[in-house]
Amino acid sequence: MLEYYKQGTKGPLTTTTSLFTATADVRSPYRGFLNAIEKWRLQLNLRACFVLCNQSPLVIPAEVAKVTDIADDRSFAKRYAGAFDRPSQPPGEDIWPMNNFYHCGVVFVNNYGKHAHRFNAKALKFKWDWLGLGAHCWGAGCLDVNGVFMAWVRGTEEGVLACETPLAAALGRGVVDKVAQAARAVARQ
Repeated sequence: MLEYYKQGTKGPLTTTTSLFTATADVRSPYRGFLNAIEKWRLQLNLRACFVLCNQSPLVIPAEVAKVTDIADDRSFAKRYAGAFDRPSQPPGEDIWPMNNFYHCGVVFVNNYGKHAHRFNAKALKFKWDWLGLGAHCWGAGCLDVNGVFMAWVRGTEEGVLACETPLAAALGRGVVDKVAQAARAVARQ
């Protein structure tokens, strides 16, 4: 992590996020998403997957061996086996910078679930991220709103590029947008 930050001549390097939306003909976009992120984890040589297991409104932080172990239809034993704390409030933005050392060796995955809402607008894309988490920390997230499956991956530009082709193949469509993470100083204004 320290070697990565030394590369930035004008402060920390920026985080790139690529956004995806599955085509309607993809049979199991969530399963395809998890498989693509697992391939990405292996390509980046990351040791595990970090996940916050839902105990609404609380969460349990856990580390599992493979991204696919967090699938909703897999055993709870696999998903919760790597839990390393009791159910608690989700972390606030103040803790993420302290976790940058930990997160550079894992990929974190957030599944925000399936949601049905009564509105006429069509969901197009989605992104969620934690300010203060460095660009060298790898992450992915997904959400389904009214039958539209959306996903994102974040990290360095080079690292995110490595995931774009497998994720596009899994979801039936390439990147729909790319954004950079806002700096903490900008977000606090």
